[in-house]
Amino acid sequence: MVSILPYASSCQLLIFNLKESFGSEVIKNAADKSSVQQMLYAIGALQAVENLENVSRIGSQQQQSSGENPRPILVKFMAEKDQAEVLTNSSKLKNFPEWKNVAFEAYRTLPLDPEKEAMRKRLEELEVLRL
Repeated sequence: MVSILPYASSCQLLIFNLKESFGSEVIKNAADKSSVQQMLYAIGALQAVENLENVSRIGSQQQQSSGENPRPILVKFMAEKDQAEVLTNSSKLKNFPEWKNVAFEAYRTLPLDPEKEAMRKRLEELEVLRL
């Protein structure tokens, strides 16, 4: 019997519609991190700013995407509570004209099916025994 499991919690967050910067990769990455930090301060997610681990764009940049269709940003925090703090306060973004179209979304991954994981481990054990 296959059970439907809920999504696993995550310390990650997706940000959509944040304009991309120009310049080298180092400059663009620094600009993205700075923009994310500014947004988090603006909505009052102060603990999340302190626990920010990584900020990176997803996918490769297209020439026209810089202004028209920016790539999403994947933000990683140290704890799940940071993600929750940002999502709770995200409605405050509408008060800032430069971020009125920016959206936050929880990044969640499906957990491994316990039955499949047990079978995978058993298969690995059998492979070791066969050697």
